[in-house]
Amino acid sequence: MKGKTRKELKAVGASLGLYGSILAVSGPRLAPLAQSSESQRGEHAVPTLADSQLPARRLSSIFIPCTIDLFRLSLNQNVMEEPDITTDEINHAELIRLKQEEERTEGANWKQWGPYLSERQWGTVREDYSHDGTPWSSFPHDHARGRAYRWGEDGLLGITDRQCRLCFALALWNGRDPILKERLFGVNGHEGNHGEDVKEEYYYLDSTPTHSYMKALYKYPQAEYPYTKLVSENQFRSRNLPELELVDTGVFDRNRYFDVFAEYAKAAPDDILIRITIANRGPTLSTIHVLPTLWFRNTWTWGSEFEGGWPKPQMSLDENNQVVAEHLTLGRYQLAAESSSPGKPVRWLFTENESNPKYLHDPKLGGKYSKNAFHNYLVHRQVNAINPKDEGTKAAAMYRLMLRPGQEVTLQLRLSKSDSAPAEFFGDNFRRHLNVERPKQMDFTREKSPPYYLKNLVEFCDRHIPA
Repeated sequence: MKGKTRKELKAVGASLGLYGSILAVSGPRLAPLAQSSESQRGEHAVPTLADSQLPARRLSSIFIPCTIDLFRLSLNQNVMEEPDITTDEINHAELIRLKQEEERTEGANWKQWGPYLSERQWGTVREDYSHDGTPWSSFPHDHARGRAYRWGEDGLLGITDRQCRLCFALALWNGRDPILKERLFGVNGHEGNHGEDVKEEYYYLDSTPTHSYMKALYKYPQAEYPYTKLVSENQFRSRNLPELELVDTGVFDRNRYFDVFAEYAKAAPDDILIRITIANRGPTLSTIHVLPTLWFRNTWTWGSEFEGGWPKPQMSLDENNQVVAEHLTLGRYQLAAESSSPGKPVRWLFTENESNPKYLHDPKLGGKYSKNAFHNYLVHRQVNAINPKDEGTKAAAMYRLMLRPGQEVTLQLRLSKSDSAPAEFFGDNFRRHLNVERPKQMDFTREKSPPYYLKNLVEFCDRHIPA
């Protein structure tokens, strides 16, 4: 197995029936990097491109098969499947939640919300409406900004409910990119010299089996994202040459990027605390726009007998400057966002999760407000792109942050069901719950992992991943 590629390692793991997506740095440097990073940055400790002191291409998400008897990591849903749980074993909060799920305890639907939001919906057979079965060309990345999906949604470090009715994810803009970053980018099967491949740097760091705590990281360049270069160079490279990855383009030189952490913690099955931390890893003052976005999947346009009978859901802004989202089968939820500037309320943007008329065979079928409104408003400064009535099926809180070198800023939001909304959305209880849930998750993982797990992981890296 020496010198195996990522795809070959994944195949080996699949043949074993037990595999996981483990974040690692090549070879024996894994453990020292984790230790040095912990001492340098504390809570948000992950290896940076500077920490590695390696060619940037060494840092990536590598598939490593793990023969662990206690549980299995699911690549598709990032869920740890627990073996049978007995009453005697319930000595931990997460085990209690798992037991409640297993017994279908009323009011304990802990897995209703989780990281079920697709990383990429565009260019897939799920959204293929072509006459010749060519999803890569019939629904490319460029269409994803303004063309409504039918069978799913995608987003950046996002979450959704089990039926993908209501979604939450991040949108980012560094002031230089030609598009608002709302989803992952990659090359399709005709553009990549080794087939389709995501060209991003992102990491899933933590998740409990019930997703009571989740954490992920996205590394966002401060320079203009090299969309054209990634496509053109990969498209004309032979299969005998390595792929051009994002880190190979020089866009991360001198650590000119933002670390964007997204953390989710459940105070209850339908009460989700959200903490977004943005850190400037670069050497100069830099600006980033962050748009935490809430939207409904479009189920009302297509005339489906199953979902088409649902009335169109609706979002609006209430008197407390919170977004209220109402759906026939999901119920009534509200999203609260804490201001980054004391005394100044959060600015909300509203539009419809509808296709832009230019993507429709009959433009008259389109409405005034479309899916790409936030992109047009922010990047192209089209002030009439958003709905001034503060209503629609897609909403976003808009934050503009200027960060000094090394500075971190934290944004706090809370998504909860209206009939069980907390008396206080933020404050000490919010911070205390998030700060407690992460150690609980780490204790749970440590308790359920055999003591030789990390040692074997490092040995596996040494043997099978080229240094």
